[in-house]
Amino acid sequence: MPLPAPARPHLAPVRAAAQDVLDPAHLRAALRVSPADATLAAALRCGAAVALALAVPGLLGRPDLAAFASLGALTSLYGRYDPYRRRAALLATVGALMTATIAVFTLLAAAGAPALVTTAAVALLAAGATALCLLLRTGPPGATIVVFAAGAGLAGAPALADLGPRALAGAGGALLAWLVCTAG
Repeated sequence: MPLPAPARPHLAPVRAAAQDVLDPAHLRAALRVSPADATLAAALRCGAAVALALAVPGLLGRPDLAAFASLGALTSLYGRYDPYRRRAALLATVGALMTATIAVFTLLAAAGAPALVTTAAVALLAAGATALCLLLRTGPPGATIVVFAAGAGLAGAPALADLGPRALAGAGGALLAWLVCTAG
């Protein structure tokens, strides 16, 4: 006869959750291999674009620009289920917006803009990018990645000489995303 479990009512939810997770039927369902769907293809395209964008600056001896290139490559998140013609146009538009955002906010940081100015600029960008994403029907992630690009532009203590390399890295990442996402 098994020994009775000590009375620990506070562990009852944990015990119940463990029984549910370790149930053989639940384990079979969780480990079942199912056919791939469009979500997997979109994720693989995004992963490939970002991986390439991270690798290129490193190979060129400029790992400091990898973040800007990867932000540009995150344009691959847009239009992931759209037909190729619309996806190509949308990726080009969002890529240009990302590049411009990185450039403008790097310029603000290099010029030593006060925190009030940069905060207001980010707020205006967020509002404008949200409106643009709604107008273009981009779907998720909407303006989120564009606001990330603003934060990247403000990061560190950039000099005016950093503006070109940062913008070029962002544009290069966006171009990689465009190539990967329209390749078929």
